[in-house]
Amino acid sequence: MSDLQYTVFTVLSQMAVGALIALVLADFLAKDEKAERFYETASYIIVPAVAIAAIAILLSILPNITISYLIISKPETWVARETLMMSLFGVWGLIYTILWVLHPKYGSLRGKVSLVDKIVDKLVGDSIKDIRKAVGLISIVVGMLFVTTSGMTYALVGLPVLNHFTTPLFFIMTALLVGPAAVAAVVSLKYKRGCADVESNKYAETLSTYLGIMWKYLLVAIIVLIALIAVHLQFLQSPGMGPGGRTVVENMLAGEYAAPFLMRMIIGIAVTLILLIGVMLSLKAENVSRAATLTLGIFASVMIGEVLGRVLFYEFSHLNAYLFEAIPLLGL
Repeated sequence: MSDLQYTVFTVLSQMAVGALIALVLADFLAKDEKAERFYETASYIIVPAVAIAAIAILLSILPNITISYLIISKPETWVARETLMMSLFGVWGLIYTILWVLHPKYGSLRGKVSLVDKIVDKLVGDSIKDIRKAVGLISIVVGMLFVTTSGMTYALVGLPVLNHFTTPLFFIMTALLVGPAAVAAVVSLKYKRGCADVESNKYAETLSTYLGIMWKYLLVAIIVLIALIAVHLQFLQSPGMGPGGRTVVENMLAGEYAAPFLMRMIIGIAVTLILLIGVMLSLKAENVSRAATLTLGIFASVMIGEVLGRVLFYEFSHLNAYLFEAIPLLGL
């Protein structure tokens, strides 16, 4: 069993969901095709993230493929629901991405395969943007259902520290933090690379508007995450959690996992808050370039924080019960 595989699977798949949500928002914010062209690059986040996540989880279940298949084939299990919802999200996410990258006027893959272009034109015609928005909204619903079922898969009865409502909420927060930060980072990097169109005032205004929304949103998300961590610690110390919960809290606050937990709080939360303030001040000073640079740092700090949090999530499970050794057999 490798916690790394589970960490890659959960964080990247949830990032894909969050990125799609942020990209749908950008699609609705775009005032014209130039703005849409600017956001189009961020559509490349979704499919690769889902693909890498799928590979990671397949590598984790291959040693126990027979038992994993038996469990996945039972629709009443959360594992089966997670598998189904991830598959559906992968399909909808792929369709949504195609409607970006094969757009007839600004799609970056347009013209690469003429047959594919003709098929897309035949199916969607001039309504490609409206259809893309509709597909995006459906994909959001499917994606959030996938993240929720994934969280419920890990809320195992045999592991008290996981078997409560904060487990799926942490998964949802990863999606809502890392995904939007990834989209903001990609469009900021595109701006920073100095493409001729991107350097125009039109694109500076587009990025400024988007980052102006993103820094406020991420600030709220970080505050919610802080509250969720506080609630989680309180739950672990409640009588219903037993000695396992108290052991987790002791190890997190003053034991062997105090250092990574502190790093998560400093990098994933404190540094992110400082950078968000920097973005706010930069936008207020109309320094879009500096705001874009700071946004790259926000993505890095959020990603590091969530990866550390997920690693601790699995390590605490090891501390709580030997039953965690059964997880590979469940295909998690």
